[in-house]
Amino acid sequence: MMRQSHSDSHTTGGLWRCRNAHSDCVVLIAEFREGPYLVARQVIEGLQYSKKNKRIDITLILELENPNTVPTCVRVAHRGDVDGWLEPFTFGTEDRALRLLTSLYSNRIVRNPGNPRNAFFYPRVNCLAVAVQPTVVSLEGPTRCFVDGIGARKLEPEMPKGAHPSFTSFLLPAVAPKAKDLFVLRLRFEGATYEHLLGQQPWFSVSSYRRLLSDIAAFDMVNASPKAQKLFRDSIEPVQAHIVPEAYDVVLFQDIGDPVEVMDGSVCILPVRHEDDQLARQVLWFYGKPASDFYLELRYADSRPAGPPDDCFIVSGSRARQRRLLRKTAI
Repeated sequence: MMRQSHSDSHTTGGLWRCRNAHSDCVVLIAEFREGPYLVARQVIEGLQYSKKNKRIDITLILELENPNTVPTCVRVAHRGDVDGWLEPFTFGTEDRALRLLTSLYSNRIVRNPGNPRNAFFYPRVNCLAVAVQPTVVSLEGPTRCFVDGIGARKLEPEMPKGAHPSFTSFLLPAVAPKAKDLFVLRLRFEGATYEHLLGQQPWFSVSSYRRLLSDIAAFDMVNASPKAQKLFRDSIEPVQAHIVPEAYDVVLFQDIGDPVEVMDGSVCILPVRHEDDQLARQVLWFYGKPASDFYLELRYADSRPAGPPDDCFIVSGSRARQRRLLRKTAI
């Protein structure tokens, strides 16, 4: 069971015993610090760890809304040298990670019978409650890059890989004015970045975007190239350019890759479990509070995967049952 710490002090908790251990999270940055800005309704991050291959694969689902009257972009930043792909969202996908995420969120991502290129998405509106009325999001992708069966598209980083892994940022395609899009991103890091961020550390972490930015500034900028330092200073670091998601969910895959276990965590991240026992055994699932400094301290599991805590919030696959559960829950 996760031991939750009631202090986010930089001097307490196991996380700070290995401060340079991997802090996984993505940061959403406005294309221009003065705006215009997109709205991030929801971020879902699925993490697949591989100790043998020294690799981490990340599946990101982003619900982005453009309230502006002009096409608007967002950049995604992560620690280290990262490879990225933009993929179509498809129901019934063969990809195990995305298929598992769509099963977990089957009560939130629903086919639009009137338009197969769109879906109804029920975003999370606070730590427990899910919106009763859905938003309609595009599944064919911005700039129609996913039409006619075109598959994954490699993302070009804004800064080429360097001798010392620092950070990677990708500028995503623009979201059309007054539109909502559902992005699926694949991120992967291995080799020198894996060694830099995890190496032989006994612990690693999933942390809030604030901690990620702090780690980049403290540990990764020292040996970064002048161009990388300038990009970070001008475009990544300025607070006014940060887009804080309204909801940030973390899913740790337990039967895809190597299982992990949670050693510690802050009070700002809530463990949840699906009511379907088979689904629940395949993941460790958390609702994070994006505006806070949430964290999870992890390590590779020594034997069989750890199951979800017994006292966590139950997520139902049925929207009617989910509403009944929410009414019974004291928030």
